[in-house]
Amino acid sequence: MENTPFDPQDLLSRYSSGERDFRNINLSDSILSWSDLSHIDLRGADLSIAIVEGICLTQAKLCQANFSRADMTAATLIDADLSYACLRQCDLRGTDLTGANLSHADLRGANLTGANLDHANLMDAKLEKTLFKNVDLSSTRFTKIA
Repeated sequence: MENTPFDPQDLLSRYSSGERDFRNINLSDSILSWSDLSHIDLRGADLSIAIVEGICLTQAKLCQANFSRADMTAATLIDADLSYACLRQCDLRGTDLTGANLSHADLRGANLTGANLDHANLMDAKLEKTLFKNVDLSSTRFTKIA
């Protein structure tokens, strides 16, 4: 399933039936906007250049997922595990990342304008050219200073 594109409508149908494990699936260039996929397991999935604005991925397992160049504006990623995820050039404007684990994530060139990073973990994340406009970083965890 990893290389073959997965039908987003099939995912939504299977999710509605109670399935949560969708590891390593290919949803590249898919549209899943405004869907509620809380608690889904998309570890290692490819969602590059996908349109997932307004999606709810609360407490989702998204480690090592590829969201490069995806539109995730206004998404809800509360307590999501995005460790080691690729979010290069991802549009995360207005996204709620409260308590999200973004440790070791690649956020180079991502737009986090107006995002909520309250208690988010950005330890060892790649942040070159990441835009943090209108973002309160006071409770965000970054790489420890020895």
